[in-house]
Amino acid sequence: FVALADSLQIYTDTVICLTATSVNIQGTVKNVGSLLLQDFGLYWGEVSSPPGPVYTVSLGGLSHDTVFYHVLSALFTAKPYYARTYTRIDNTQTLLGNVYEFTIPDLVVTTDTAQISGNTAYLFGSIVSLGIPAVTDHGFCWSTITSYPGVNDNKITLGPAIQAGSFNGNLPGLTNGVTYYYRAYASDGAYIKYGQIKHFTP
Repeated sequence: FVALADSLQIYTDTVICLTATSVNIQGTVKNVGSLLLQDFGLYWGEVSSPPGPVYTVSLGGLSHDTVFYHVLSALFTAKPYYARTYTRIDNTQTLLGNVYEFTIPDLVVTTDTAQISGNTAYLFGSIVSLGIPAVTDHGFCWSTITSYPGVNDNKITLGPAIQAGSFNGNLPGLTNGVTYYYRAYASDGAYIKYGQIKHFTP
């Protein structure tokens, strides 16, 4: 007697971003019944059309239904990846689950406009994507000395950000005829991302 694999169900369920370089993938194998699976696990890679993405995560033999998890690391932000659960009954029968596309979001910040009113500049910026992990600080850095201001120069700190969107800060005490260079920034505690450098002269 040969056990049939017709009722075997294989799913690539979810992908949860853990850090800027790692994700946790969940897969499911159901209705194993009396089958003795030679192997199961994940195919994954940077190509969109498995059956065989570049890399294989083999989790060994299987004789019962299971929900499994596997952490992939050393990945890159803003880059599409593809994962797919597989089972192998023998050397000739490989069954595949659905393809799951995922991307680890990158922290992206832009510098928007500046509006001058009296001796105060109102600076505007946007967090386009929060990235992984959370934003611990954001705001604006500015200088009248260098045209490449950074957080080690002058800065307007607005604190953590819990969602993407626009933000603004005030720069009072402007001096007429002096050029101010500014740009938005956001930090996740490990990296600092900057928007474009802009300038104005009141």
